[in-house]
Amino acid sequence: MQGRRQIDIEAWQFGGRPAPIGLMQDLLIPGADGPIPARLYRPLGSPGTVGGSSGSSRRSSSGSRESARPVPLTVYYHGGGFVLGSITSHDPICRFLAHRAGVAVLSIGYRLAPEHPFPAGHEDAIAAYAWAAAHTETLGLAPHLAVVGDSAGGNLAAAVSLAARDRGLPMTAGQVLISRWLDLTSSAPSRTQSAKGFFLTTAQLDWYADHPLPDPDLATDPRVSPLRAPDLSGLPPTVLSFAGFEPLRDDSLAAAARQGEAGVPMTTHLQEGHIHAFSNVLGAGRTGLRAAGEIAEMLAGLLAAR
Repeated sequence: MQGRRQIDIEAWQFGGRPAPIGLMQDLLIPGADGPIPARLYRPLGSPGTVGGSSGSSRRSSSGSRESARPVPLTVYYHGGGFVLGSITSHDPICRFLAHRAGVAVLSIGYRLAPEHPFPAGHEDAIAAYAWAAAHTETLGLAPHLAVVGDSAGGNLAAAVSLAARDRGLPMTAGQVLISRWLDLTSSAPSRTQSAKGFFLTTAQLDWYADHPLPDPDLATDPRVSPLRAPDLSGLPPTVLSFAGFEPLRDDSLAAAARQGEAGVPMTTHLQEGHIHAFSNVLGAGRTGLRAAGEIAEMLAGLLAAR
């Protein structure tokens, strides 16, 4: 699909200078319908990388030798309306988060629509998370992990947290949801206020929503519209970062209200003046880079709290 190739190209046009990392490794994760491609980014100085190989040590401020500590893991789900996006398109932000937050990042290449309709991508997202949670020790990482996703990837990250709660999987230490798409049936005011002229349009959202669902009635299923889940309690600490000018703005505002009422620790971060996909334009100006840096800091804070 030409659109998929184009978004990969644009990622390198607007993604900025690649952030330094210690090691990048392509993996295949077992899935119910075949292997799921993934890419693991390790930050500089972490075990198994330059300056932090397994069994290596470093000098503390007192001059004594101390072992390099395993870093926590973040599972990342890319955006693209369930139709576009890839590990390649989101390589810049994954490198950036690994570098700035000091965490390992596992980017998931889940199956896309229309070739693979719902629930294929969602089941890949959950399977990849379950595998990651079970293999942190094997990977030489700390046992606690977070999930991060942007746009449709934020939908998947939210679905993973709900699945972890409901299926008895290890719960995430936190979730960072960037401009997340939470209700495929929404007609919230931001759908009209930012309907066009701000990169992502409401018409495009409608087009994307048509592709993953073999039956339009599935749009109300909480697995694909997590905001429609009847119970949002028991979820991990959540960071919502979203733009002031995007049709998905009100999804995050509604989620903040509902999860807050359910007792979920919430941080709401409105990026005033930004448009959708602000976290992916690291090379397009200082404001996008600053916003991504704030996201990295909040991610590091979630994982440090464990």
